[in-house]
Amino acid sequence: MGLNAGLWSLWMTCVVQISAVQPLTCSWTEYQVGNKCCVMCGEGQHVKTNCKEGISTSCKPCTEGTYMNKRNGLRYCFPCTKCEEDSGLRIKRACTRTSDSVCEPVDGFYCSESGENGCLFAQKHSVCKPGHFISQNGSSVSDTVCSPCSAGSFSDGMFSSCRPHTKCEDLDLLLLEPGTESADAQCGGHHSHRTAVMASGVVVLFSVVLSALGGWCCRQRRGKYLNKGKNREAEKIEGSEKNRGAEKTGTENAEVQNHLNEKLLPDFRQITTAEEKMSSRI
Repeated sequence: MGLNAGLWSLWMTCVVQISAVQPLTCSWTEYQVGNKCCVMCGEGQHVKTNCKEGISTSCKPCTEGTYMNKRNGLRYCFPCTKCEEDSGLRIKRACTRTSDSVCEPVDGFYCSESGENGCLFAQKHSVCKPGHFISQNGSSVSDTVCSPCSAGSFSDGMFSSCRPHTKCEDLDLLLLEPGTESADAQCGGHHSHRTAVMASGVVVLFSVVLSALGGWCCRQRRGKYLNKGKNREAEKIEGSEKNRGAEKTGTENAEVQNHLNEKLLPDFRQITTAEEKMSSRI
């Protein structure tokens, strides 16, 4: 008996020592608090108070804007992810007490970084430069792919394929401006119209020249005729002026004679009367 009691005491001492060395192991549905294992709260909840001797864990539902997607021994739920439109994101699936929000890119953006629950960051689709075409449209997961145009074609950057330059000569049109990698060729009026316009111009020019020559000849002839007429008229005027001068001279002489008669006749009469008186007295 003494030996058995000693062996039993030794066994219990070893068990106690081993228990003190080994850590406390809780089940997957429990969490450790000190030297105790408490039952976890379920999804959509968080711990309000830990378990105590004879009292189980107290849990509380997640508040609005938070969630919990697993069994836990945490004091708080996780905050919901915000899908901000300014960042090129929108809500694909709204947040609940048991699941986080899921975001996706808005139209014209693609996801540049993804997470477990959707897109985390988005970027705007690239815009192709003039001279390039869209070889692959952008999507929610990939950017736009641009490729350069080949020689003899053009694109403003919005085309899904480059377009060949218009050949003006094939349309019987004049080439006003050659095409570039970003713009089409510019065509003008028809060749036939140009020929007609040139012919009309030549006819008009010829008519103007003929009219000018005819006018010059007429002016020359008219000038000669006018010169002859002027000479004749000048001779007539000169003869008339001579006749008028002679008539004027005769008239002036008559007027002088009359004036003398008017002035001298009374004096002559007075002298005659005086002489007669003198003679009678003698």
